[in-house]
Amino acid sequence: MKTFPQSCSALFFFLVLTQSAATTDAATLEGFSTGGHTVYHLRCGRAEPNGKRVLMAAALDGAVLCYTPSGDLLWKNDAGGALPLDLAAADLDADGRDETMVASADGGLYVLDHGGKLKWQFRREPPLIQVCPVTNTGRGTVILTGGIEKKLYALSADGEVINSVEFPYPVRHIRAGNFLGDGKKYAAVLTAKNDTSRFFLQLFDPASLKPVWEKPVGLATTNPTEGTRFFVPWAGYRVAVFSVLPLDVNGDGSDEILLTDHFEKKGVFYAYNGRGEKVLTSSDRGIRGRPYRMNLLTRVTMPGSGDERVFGLFGNQLIVYDPAGKIERILDASYSLACAEFDPETGTLFLGSSISGGDGVYALHLDRPDWPSAFENLKPVGRLAQVEKNQAILAEQVKRFQRPTYQRPPKPVTVITGKSAEELREQFLEGEHYENVQFVQFNLFTEKYDRSFLAAPWDTTRETRHKYTRQLHKSIDVILTKGGETRCFPV
Repeated sequence: MKTFPQSCSALFFFLVLTQSAATTDAATLEGFSTGGHTVYHLRCGRAEPNGKRVLMAAALDGAVLCYTPSGDLLWKNDAGGALPLDLAAADLDADGRDETMVASADGGLYVLDHGGKLKWQFRREPPLIQVCPVTNTGRGTVILTGGIEKKLYALSADGEVINSVEFPYPVRHIRAGNFLGDGKKYAAVLTAKNDTSRFFLQLFDPASLKPVWEKPVGLATTNPTEGTRFFVPWAGYRVAVFSVLPLDVNGDGSDEILLTDHFEKKGVFYAYNGRGEKVLTSSDRGIRGRPYRMNLLTRVTMPGSGDERVFGLFGNQLIVYDPAGKIERILDASYSLACAEFDPETGTLFLGSSISGGDGVYALHLDRPDWPSAFENLKPVGRLAQVEKNQAILAEQVKRFQRPTYQRPPKPVTVITGKSAEELREQFLEGEHYENVQFVQFNLFTEKYDRSFLAAPWDTTRETRHKYTRQLHKSIDVILTKGGETRCFPV
């Protein structure tokens, strides 16, 4: 018999950091623990010329880590110890080995060599929230960075400022692609001030920072308080672009600019062509609208077929779109993961840690036919695996708990749920029996009690829900026909 005791023996809930490996199906989904680092950004690269792929990770605590795909730690750098706002990897010096770039909340852009040592840093007082390396520009590799300072910088591979341009609003996103279809990479830059009228999408030459065009981006939402007594004018301005992705959506040889909208639009994305014209809006069919979710887009080339797909990580959902924005499948996992990165050389989708404090990194092998079910059955590693184990222990301890003899029986408790009898049975009562708790849909307070201490009109015993129009003998007839000899009820 289950009870809800007032007190019980102390139950200890330990959180142990363990190096775990393997999750659901070792052949399809693998995971490893970072030993306490919650990974928010992932990038794939190469540490040696023609060598095997490596995985760079930036964690919530500021740590930058490099792993083999199987989870062996190659190096670690604290990089200022502040929140990493963006992460990039590219071969800056043409030696066949990738450098790692981190835009940090402490205002620094940290550039680490292939062994994790600091090569140089570029610092500004307001944080630089984006970093984007652009290769083959005519001036070698150029690093674009910008943020709260409302300024975009073009840096050389050695960290020297080549050019800069100022904006009226903060730089929110920077991504490079073949947007004009001429084989040259341009930088798509989004500046924003978080309302419907101040989003601007711009295209720049990455080295000279000469603008190609600038267009306002109309992002809007309905105001949920419109027409109510509690109208809040700015509630309709809760918009944001959470992810920017270059992708050729129509096969014309030029990349479009994909922008994801905020959670009230269920994370839909829009595609803008090389002239700044909107050419498509993705579907939202089947996506659950949940608050504070960001649809983070990843370009995926499906192993075997070579088909291009867009994977959207939207909370605990993995949404698979075709290039035209049609949803092909929606997969639900038990945890919301912070980021995703696809490695085209190995056909692996790497997934970051759970945003609820996990420290795992997961490798989903898309060349396996069962990868969808493997994602849906993802089991955590590291800290969250230990938490799940401790929860099971705690539940078993509660189940076995017996009230000590010196403790009085628990008082009756009524839980008003607002649910039907069928819903109550399915959600609360299936296979359970509670000694002191009853679940009800609603409760009517109709019993008589002393109202002499109440002021008018609350001192009357009359119920406003009843008209009191029956004569005495008719009221008695009603009571008798409903079994009034044995129970009480209002009439």
